[in-house]
Amino acid sequence: MKNGNKKYIIFNLLLYTTIFFVSCKSNTKTPEAAEESLPETATPVTITHADMGSMKETVEVNATSSFLLKTFVKANAGGYLQAVNAQLNSYVSKGEELFTIKTKEAQSLGNT
Repeated sequence: MKNGNKKYIIFNLLLYTTIFFVSCKSNTKTPEAAEESLPETATPVTITHADMGSMKETVEVNATSSFLLKTFVKANAGGYLQAVNAQLNSYVSKGEELFTIKTKEAQSLGNT
């Protein structure tokens, strides 16, 4: 071995030995001291028990609930709408005339 390589090997050996001994140093803090150094974080908690009985407080609210019943309306013939007899939020019974349709042929012929 050359003289330069010996110095390099000795330097690396001393460096790694020093790192090894420094990293093996024991922790001087006790677990109690470590816990004392942590800030106290606590969430306030109230414990209660379930109770069977009537409610003591009630609130009455006026409200109207509604839903839309979607039903499709189909015609036997295609054409143009002449009149719409359906009203929003009105009840529809069977056989009631909702729309008046003029067919494409009748529209193209006109009054002839």
